[in-house]
Amino acid sequence: MRKIKGIIFDKDGTLLDFNKTWGSWVVEFLGEISKKYPSLDKRLLPEVAYSLGYDLINKTFYPDSIVISDTPEAGISKIISILPECTFSDLLALSNNISENTKGFEVFALNQIMSELKAMDISLAVATNDSEQAAVQHLKDCHIESFFKFIIGYNSGYGSKPNPGMCLALCSKFKVSPSEVLMVGDSVHDMVAGKSAGMITVGVLTGLADKDTLSPLADVILPDISFLPEWITVNFI
Repeated sequence: MRKIKGIIFDKDGTLLDFNKTWGSWVVEFLGEISKKYPSLDKRLLPEVAYSLGYDLINKTFYPDSIVISDTPEAGISKIISILPECTFSDLLALSNNISENTKGFEVFALNQIMSELKAMDISLAVATNDSEQAAVQHLKDCHIESFFKFIIGYNSGYGSKPNPGMCLALCSKFKVSPSEVLMVGDSVHDMVAGKSAGMITVGVLTGLADKDTLSPLADVILPDISFLPEWITVNFI
């Protein structure tokens, strides 16, 4: 039976509560745009929120939000035409600065689960379409950054999901075959990246994607990552 030697986690929606973490980012981002560009028509800001896939009234993200799965550059590309007074570089810098200073919230207390996985002699890493700097800070906020051998983002030099570059780079860093590594995530982008890299894909339902959305690309669907130690023990040890 194969042994699992590495696990690559997505960050938002998998380790972190997406709405709690990124909802505050959207609100602050809109507020800072308003401050930075005082002559901007403020009636454009709700359209910006909608384009980013955020429901300002119900304070939640739509399942197809670009913020959930894509990079900061992709998000800025989607809204730049709405904001004629803004520049791409200014908005991206503003977005990244707020991201790095947005507090990360765990999906639930993760210390015990991470400890169990480390005790199984499994190398752990994070691959996110957020920036590396923001990812490190968010994991520090949750006091779990020390569990991960590697933390990489879209700007770490390995591309972004759904391309497999991040996953393959981390397998190389782990010095293990992709077939011995789990890609654990809450989005289709995570599953496509893992499959393309030749990894075992584990979908979790702590993000905004449902089971039917993830199932076609996931080798298994778990309610959340707390089920990983038992599932690995039953299937791979």
